[in-house]
Amino acid sequence: MPSNGIRKWAKEKAQDLLNEAQDRVSESDAVMKVKSFFNDDTSTTRPLTTITNTRTSTTSASATPSVPSEPTFDGCAWNVPAAGKFKFEKEYIFENGIPEGLQASRYIVEGSYKGAPYDYRFESKNVYTDHLGFLNLKVPGVQYAQPWSGQTISSAEVTTSFNNILHASVWTKAIFSTVPGTCHGERFQATTCAIDRANLLTAGIFFYKNDQQETDIEYLTDRESLGNNINTTTRDYSNPIPIWYSNQAVTQGAKATQEIGPPPWDVTAVHEYRIDWTKQFTAFYLDGNLQKRYTTNIPTVPGYWIWNNWANGDKAWSSGPPKEDNIFKILSITMYYNTAEENADGC
Repeated sequence: MPSNGIRKWAKEKAQDLLNEAQDRVSESDAVMKVKSFFNDDTSTTRPLTTITNTRTSTTSASATPSVPSEPTFDGCAWNVPAAGKFKFEKEYIFENGIPEGLQASRYIVEGSYKGAPYDYRFESKNVYTDHLGFLNLKVPGVQYAQPWSGQTISSAEVTTSFNNILHASVWTKAIFSTVPGTCHGERFQATTCAIDRANLLTAGIFFYKNDQQETDIEYLTDRESLGNNINTTTRDYSNPIPIWYSNQAVTQGAKATQEIGPPPWDVTAVHEYRIDWTKQFTAFYLDGNLQKRYTTNIPTVPGYWIWNNWANGDKAWSSGPPKEDNIFKILSITMYYNTAEENADGC
């Protein structure tokens, strides 16, 4: 598929959805969000309850620089504005199921070693596509697990099937859930900290035991999570739930590089979340607008790219488990990347 393939496909998909909706008399909320996301009229000011074209509008609360243009291919490498050159490009859409190159995870993460009351278990049954063309990562609601018993909270994760990514620019168009009680995440995870995802593993030998060599975007859906920086004295929930941008410490025991940033106006509409990882820096974008740029704790070894949705009951982070289904919905993923074996240096 050419570099503009996702946008062309998505516009066609949006039109199909609108035609289908018209046949049913009224449009669903999800169809309306897809319609507004791919509307060509980017000069029109729309209500904050819908999303404008992510390439031309600032949805972040902060006035941040936008990306100048789309990536281009010069016959040898992909030139990504503000990020550099990458040898490879992959585009993932979910109209016909989970595409080759991505895989659902199956393993257990122990929560108790970090002081959380539950373990959580990534299961492939929670990773599925729907008729609107979204990849769904679900944490089912009403899970009856006993805290501190070793029982697990069923969760969802998808990763690249290849583990040799060494520097990348990854653009994910997604919808966050507003159901309290999970952590949505997109991250790079080094192979040395990861596991064999072909098998369901027991607690204690997964990558979270050593979360060095990681860069990520995370969103905590529970407004009352202490990770959302609420005022625990006044219980002030007036501020919107922030987004966390992090480089985990590359040296054990050292301090991570991480800050929060404002969310988009409506997290239940499609927005683009982008991570650039280069040798010199990591950068994080929301709808094409730079949010954070770090030059410390830059990952240095190859690994996977990961998207997940999970809960372990930790009041300081994910909280949960949710009382109803919590679904992190991904419309598309575009990756520009180098590998440990091949990069764009010679281009």
